[in-house]
Amino acid sequence: MRALLPVKKNTRFSFGNRNLWQNSPEALGESTCRTTGYAELDCVLPGAGWPTGAVTEIHMQRNDIGELQLILPVTANLTQSQRQVYLIAPPYLPNETALSDSGVKMSSLSILNDGNLEKQLDFFKLALLNSQCGAIVWWLDQNNEKLDEKNIQYIHQVAKDRHISILLFRASRAAPCEQSTLRLHITRQEGRTQIRVLKRQGGGFPEPVSLELYKNLLQRKRQRQMPDLLKDFSIDEVSSPTTIRTH
Repeated sequence: MRALLPVKKNTRFSFGNRNLWQNSPEALGESTCRTTGYAELDCVLPGAGWPTGAVTEIHMQRNDIGELQLILPVTANLTQSQRQVYLIAPPYLPNETALSDSGVKMSSLSILNDGNLEKQLDFFKLALLNSQCGAIVWWLDQNNEKLDEKNIQYIHQVAKDRHISILLFRASRAAPCEQSTLRLHITRQEGRTQIRVLKRQGGGFPEPVSLELYKNLLQRKRQRQMPDLLKDFSIDEVSSPTTIRTH
């Protein structure tokens, strides 16, 4: 699992110029949605899948409720198509063997497991430098730190300008992000994952979708805190492609 991101020396982050990130669906040869891989869920989502160029919020009853399995099909499809997928601050270390067996191309999957919000934001911005970025999945609300409104608006604009899928896993208690295009809520009932649509384009509240998602893809660790992957890491100091490893 790694991120291969060419960054030139003295590169500084500046996202004020939207033209820098203009990639139309037509130019990329992509649709405005990507199938979730679950027909029952696609049926209740506008465009029949995860929206691209938009932010999706997924509020969870608790961690490890089937959320990794929920994004597994789209992760496999993107990585097999040479698109990079980034996982930021997952609650546990994903099981690499299980992911690979499920079709995920591990060389196109990058993970940052760090509870520091500032470093998560740095990693998010670093991921955007990769022209092959297809999706960013971010577990928020893991501690008391919260994204401010400015950063939330920035994330929404980046998704739109870059035509990528940004999925934010949130705690049930977290205040919703008004800029999100799609908002779901997932719970665990009678051995199955229940998915409710709280917000979607076109409105309406369809019946909840019940899926069997729970498999042991998350390798629990006694020590959840991974090494400080971005310690002493300066964007300005990078002069060659950088590989960030999780192990």
